[in-house]
Amino acid sequence: MDPRKAAADEVAVVEFIKKFYARHPGAAPGINFHFFKTTCKCFRALRYADIRAWFKSRPQAYTVIGQLVVPHGIAAELPTAVAETTTAAAPAAIPAAVLTALTVPSPAAQLSLYCSICRIRCTSEDNMRDHLRGARHRDALSAADAHALEEAVLRSSQEPAATGCSHCELCGKWFNRPDLFRNHVASSAHKARVFWLLLRRSAALAPGADAVGRGIAPSGSASGAAPDATDPRVSVSSLPHPLPAVAPGATARHTLTLRNRGPGSIKLRSVSFLTPVPDGSMRLEDLHGVTAQPSGTVVWLSEGSSYEVVLVLEPRAMGLMRNLIILDMAPMGPVARPVAGVCCPPDLPPPPPPGADAGQAAAAQRRPKGLAPVNKDVVKGIPPPGSQEHLPLPLPMQPLPVPSQLRQLVGTANWAELKRLVPPLGEVQGQAQYAERLQKLLWLEELQHEIDIRVYDMKGVTLLKAGSGGRLALEVPGLAENRPSVLKGDRLLVTPSDRSAGGREYEGYVHVVQKETVLLGFADSFTRDVWIAGRRFDVRFTVNRSAFNLMQNALLRARDPRQLSPHLVLPGSKAAPLPTRPPPGLPLVEPPGGDGGAGRLTWQNGTLNNEQKLAVREVLRGEHAPLPYLIFGPPGTGKTSTLVEAAKQLLLTRPSSRLLLVAPSNSAADLLIQSLSATSGGAANRTMTRRLGPGGCLLMRLCAYSRPLEDLPKDLRDQAEEHGLRPHRGLGGGGGGGSPGGLGAGGAHVCAVNWDSEAAAFLMPPRDMLMDPRLRVVAASCAMAAKLVHAGLPVGHFSHILVDEAGHAEEPLLLCSLAGLAPQLGQGKQQLGGGSGSGGTRVVMAGDPRQLGPVILSLFAKQYGGLDVSLMERLLEQSGGPYGRTKTGPQVQRSSQPAPLSAGSQLPASPPSYASAYITKLLSNYRSHPAILRVPNATFYDDELRCAASPETVNSMLLWEELPNPRVPMLMHHIVGKDEQEANSPSWQNMLEARQVVDYVQKLLAKRRGGRVSADEIGIISPYKKQVQRIRVLLRELRDHIKVGSVEEFQGQERRIIIISTVRSSDEYLDFDSRHRLGFLSNPKRFNVAVTRAKALLVLVGNAQILAQDKHWRALLRYMRAAGAIVGQALPPKVAERLDGPPTAEDQEEEDEEEAARAAGEGGGTAQVDALARLLQQLVLGSEVRPPSEEDNAAMMTRGAVVQVEGGEMRRFD
Repeated sequence: MDPRKAAADEVAVVEFIKKFYARHPGAAPGINFHFFKTTCKCFRALRYADIRAWFKSRPQAYTVIGQLVVPHGIAAELPTAVAETTTAAAPAAIPAAVLTALTVPSPAAQLSLYCSICRIRCTSEDNMRDHLRGARHRDALSAADAHALEEAVLRSSQEPAATGCSHCELCGKWFNRPDLFRNHVASSAHKARVFWLLLRRSAALAPGADAVGRGIAPSGSASGAAPDATDPRVSVSSLPHPLPAVAPGATARHTLTLRNRGPGSIKLRSVSFLTPVPDGSMRLEDLHGVTAQPSGTVVWLSEGSSYEVVLVLEPRAMGLMRNLIILDMAPMGPVARPVAGVCCPPDLPPPPPPGADAGQAAAAQRRPKGLAPVNKDVVKGIPPPGSQEHLPLPLPMQPLPVPSQLRQLVGTANWAELKRLVPPLGEVQGQAQYAERLQKLLWLEELQHEIDIRVYDMKGVTLLKAGSGGRLALEVPGLAENRPSVLKGDRLLVTPSDRSAGGREYEGYVHVVQKETVLLGFADSFTRDVWIAGRRFDVRFTVNRSAFNLMQNALLRARDPRQLSPHLVLPGSKAAPLPTRPPPGLPLVEPPGGDGGAGRLTWQNGTLNNEQKLAVREVLRGEHAPLPYLIFGPPGTGKTSTLVEAAKQLLLTRPSSRLLLVAPSNSAADLLIQSLSATSGGAANRTMTRRLGPGGCLLMRLCAYSRPLEDLPKDLRDQAEEHGLRPHRGLGGGGGGGSPGGLGAGGAHVCAVNWDSEAAAFLMPPRDMLMDPRLRVVAASCAMAAKLVHAGLPVGHFSHILVDEAGHAEEPLLLCSLAGLAPQLGQGKQQLGGGSGSGGTRVVMAGDPRQLGPVILSLFAKQYGGLDVSLMERLLEQSGGPYGRTKTGPQVQRSSQPAPLSAGSQLPASPPSYASAYITKLLSNYRSHPAILRVPNATFYDDELRCAASPETVNSMLLWEELPNPRVPMLMHHIVGKDEQEANSPSWQNMLEARQVVDYVQKLLAKRRGGRVSADEIGIISPYKKQVQRIRVLLRELRDHIKVGSVEEFQGQERRIIIISTVRSSDEYLDFDSRHRLGFLSNPKRFNVAVTRAKALLVLVGNAQILAQDKHWRALLRYMRAAGAIVGQALPPKVAERLDGPPTAEDQEEEDEEEAARAAGEGGGTAQVDALARLLQQLVLGSEVRPPSEEDNAAMMTRGAVVQVEGGEMRRFD
């Protein structure tokens, strides 16, 4: 409950504060936010920003100063307006220091709230703090002259505020303690600004200055170039730009020569790097020790004399080396020389120097295309055999194309009007408006599919004659990798490249899909009159509307409560009130006599743990109805095994039950039916067979027409060939003629898989076959489940609908399996056998909403419409509903140091943290080593997961020679690479990272201690399409054995070893990535999935300085730093300082503020703090990459650029 709305909670906070000061009479006059969050139960579930807002909303009772909360009244006797009381009138129990702090200072004693940069005075500390971090101050700081900046630095270092508070106008920081301010002044970040000021004051960075007369060598200058300086009396030679590449372990030396050209003497006071280099990969040497740090040595250069400083490069790890050498001389001031080097193997070409390619990619890239106009002049093609349903559907589908209004608004990018048409979910009134809203969002998603598929359009290609059937062959690059995804029954539109057709296009249906070729069926008029061997054609790919049309029809049914129970989608609304007295949950451990008096269950899977068995028992009890039952399964906890066991028990204990098993993907639906039908010969399975009787329970796997038979697992493919539709299709499923010895022996044939061998396609079974009483289980994808409604199955035909991977399905897709099949209780025809319950269909969803949700391509539908939030996630996040946590859960103290956990160790069982009558959270992880699981467990799963994986598996990599800590199978290789784009692609690659990834693959395959590693045990994850392609090229012959792909391609999978390449080494695109949800940063679900795929070893390759700007990656890096598991280049001192030690309350508040700033489209706090340091490096070295433009943002919103940047397989609905 929100404490801002609860008076009882306010009383509890006052009591907490009273007890605190009673126990700590000498405490300081203020309590830290971190103490409130970790100690006061009222705030444990809130974010730091919410706690701060709670106190700031009560200005009469509390004053917020920085990270501290100062209470105005501690005992009931103390008046609220304590500032007006005298110290003597206060109760003696109140510490004197507290009362002193509560006294409002007089105007003369007010803090220094004047900003000299902006020349304004603020009214309060919070006002001043907000101003320093605001856009107005940033803009004024950028426009300020050197004199004003110098005064700001001097004032911030010499003028502490009256109460010990200080502010640094240059860095935009407010400090509530003098020691914090002193630490800031001594930090490298603040020094960077001082150097920037000094260099600017000496005209070293003056905008528009000529190369001669500047203190910085121009980019591209060579070592022998004419020296330049800020003063004609001195010259400083330049280093090569870039420096020649250095191999790991090699040494290179470069000399800087200072020459005094007179008149008079020059004092060389110091020579140092702007950024310290603690690992010694770069160092400075000179004859008299001026470069020694700290140093008091000063060298005088008489007129005409010279002095040499040597730059020594001794890198041990691959990566870029970027720095500035600052030569401080009197009387002319400092002079800077850039260092731009790289450490890479001799066979790897070094990346281009900074600034060399910034801006080139934008001009040369092939820009993504927009929405294509609807062409009505299309000559129809010839569809493949069987593409039209062989039997008419009892309930025909309505064609529901995208409305022209939505198409026009998307084409013109009129987002304001779209927001008006699509109200927020919180404003939806009733089930009909809920369904209408989803329809509009789904149409927007379909339009985005139309835009994205145009990336694959082809120009000037030839069509070859394929055999004697009149079909033509088209070669499609990338087809084997599903880029694009083309299936049988899809449509391609072609037109002559010479435009002789006058805008007419010819439709070609896909008949056969081969590795890189498709065979197309065109109209006879095209092959006879238009096609000529060698003639060039332009090809346009189209979106197959069948799945979208199924979802649109399902949403039409979803408007009617008689077709879809409102309790499933809008629980707690007026149409679906929550129960006034929720049923009590079952005990965690099954009683000796069972839960329902019918004896204990005979478990078909003897390895289930207590939470899994509890979920099955609650599903059997059915008290959750009419609400859905949720099985919350974090990574590796066996949610599919739990769902399958629930299905088996329903078949055993409910004789009249009929089950529909669905999942958003074909692979997940295949796994469900395989697991359910598997027989291992064990006692439990023999018991199930005996209870049901041989052939007494038939199962069907229902597949879509476009699915290739080769895509089925071998056991299901054998079933399709032996017990498919064709031998008995003509019987309509109602008469005899069962397959001898097959699944239908002794009666009418019921297919195991809906494969028709004559049509060579999956066809819809007739209604009579689907209604056969022996057919008790149908497994299908969510989209195909909607075909059951159109095939004529009555509402409520299934007693239970079990959904796996529910967190990965968008609501329209999930509703395909519910609308028309799951009405309000009491309206369906099915009566549950045994237990509680009346007629109707019960729904069970299994999934993990903390992992990747639905894959949504429309940024509008995702960011504004929330279409990427699954129904399961929405139910879990619903406040005040039955799916919320009932308690905080087991509290396990975690330190920053890695504890010596052993695989297979488990926390003691504890009562469920959710109401088990509605939801069970699975807690035993059977996949990962405890160290790999630690951070995701604490971040996403309330520290409740238990490590239950096999020790032999998860400890199998502890003897790998490359592990820096043999107790922690994790490794972070810090490498400063370069973000690169090719001229024809907006996606990103990082050559140095890719090479480092391949080096680790080779070392893993050469492993000897503790057993060998095979290539298929390794998975490589990267968020960018070009990096995936680059790594595949470098793997050479291994690429067929090692899976390399995006996070989405690894969802639901696991590998013994996972290597992650994060790519980003430049922060120019961090806000851009966050805004459009690209890459790893600011995407918690991607982070969670990526790091939880590994069983025994997790290797990260990336730039720790970039990753540390995200709080989730920072938590992982902090843990790995404490474990001594970070290798590669030396961490920058500021990053190392931030990772050393546990997070503080100040860190948490800064994280919250960065999150809020990113959500508002602004730069985060840390990004603002380092802005001037980045400006210094960019002005000297040149920008590493081209900064994003407004055209880039527009391309992300409307022109399908996300597909080109991130790649991955093209989205298809199974």
